[in-house]
Amino acid sequence: MRVWTLSLLLLSCLFVLSGCWDKKELGEFAFPVVIGLDQGEDDLLAVTFQIANPLEGALLSGGGTEDVQPSEIITLHAPDFLTARDLANIKVTKDIHFSHIKTIVVSEQLASSPTFPDYMQFILRERQLRRNMNIVVSKEKASEFIRNNQPQLERRPHKFFELMLARWKQTGLMPEATVNRFFERMDEGAGLFLANYATASEFDRAYRNEDEYVAGEVAIEGGNPTQMIGSAVFRNGVMIGAINGEETRHSLLLRPNTKSDNMIASFEDPLSKQHRVKTRMLKTKPTSIEIEQGKNQPTVTVKVPITIEVLGIPSRIDYVENSENRKLLKAAIEKQLQSKSTDLISLMKRKYKDEPFQWNLTVRSMFVTWPQYEQYDWPSQFQKAKVNVSYEVEITRFGLQLKPSE
Repeated sequence: MRVWTLSLLLLSCLFVLSGCWDKKELGEFAFPVVIGLDQGEDDLLAVTFQIANPLEGALLSGGGTEDVQPSEIITLHAPDFLTARDLANIKVTKDIHFSHIKTIVVSEQLASSPTFPDYMQFILRERQLRRNMNIVVSKEKASEFIRNNQPQLERRPHKFFELMLARWKQTGLMPEATVNRFFERMDEGAGLFLANYATASEFDRAYRNEDEYVAGEVAIEGGNPTQMIGSAVFRNGVMIGAINGEETRHSLLLRPNTKSDNMIASFEDPLSKQHRVKTRMLKTKPTSIEIEQGKNQPTVTVKVPITIEVLGIPSRIDYVENSENRKLLKAAIEKQLQSKSTDLISLMKRKYKDEPFQWNLTVRSMFVTWPQYEQYDWPSQFQKAKVNVSYEVEITRFGLQLKPSE
């Protein structure tokens, strides 16, 4: 009996150990944290891998040497980036694994190509790639962007992109642009997709208000040359243009469920046109969107609730204790926000022939079946729609100083 028991025990151990035949140690893998995609020669794709160096983690923990580079960057040509992974092993000794990739950088040239959606389809079939990866469109080649990106306060490349792209929730100057959202817009056949717009090269510098820039225009001296502001606009998976930070911010405000808690904005002082009132805008409540089909044209009614904290009044006009001035300031902010949003909607109708405000989600709920929704053809209906936008502004704080300094 003991012999049978021992035999069964040994046999059961064999079943447990059989799952370890293909095991690999963590040190046998190389983990790219950023992939760059460019248009290559002879219809090939130029793929750039920024591979994290695991020794960098030891250095940050107090071990290692200061000569350790945080990452290795290689570029090669291949039919697609999955093939490039295997081809890279002629140079990289470790098994390249995609499970840690959080950012895909695409050059504007490739993103504007009709073949770009075909390259992105590989993501759907590769189990190592996740749909929550962020998409960044660079003005220059993606390989140049990745190499020129030199963060001064964060040595780990994956952490830089992770923290940088998380700022959209606070500032509203960049959209939330994941691979999942990209494919959602493609599958729906309606609605524009907004991707992060960036550059690490110098372009024409400009001097404007705080949010009226696109990447490469902000005059900043010193530090990392990388700038991320504004959005690349995609229709059916192909880039068709770009909008600045202010237009991106209003695109997010007009969406039903976008929230933000740290949008710094300035508005023209209603009683002193040469000055601008500095504020912090908070959007903590959803935007109300109502759409009526109508006989000849649909009517869209949008109400955006905004909370304002006044940070600075350069004109020194009393907007705190003077209730009439306070009402005038509130009305002026609402009017300026409404004007900017109306201009953006007109731009979308005239230039892009669709909208990035996710209003198509509201339209979808108006129909029982998908064929009915497709037959309605929301992009064409949007171009002739009558849109009424209003902002409901509540000024809650004027800072710690009640009266302007004399």
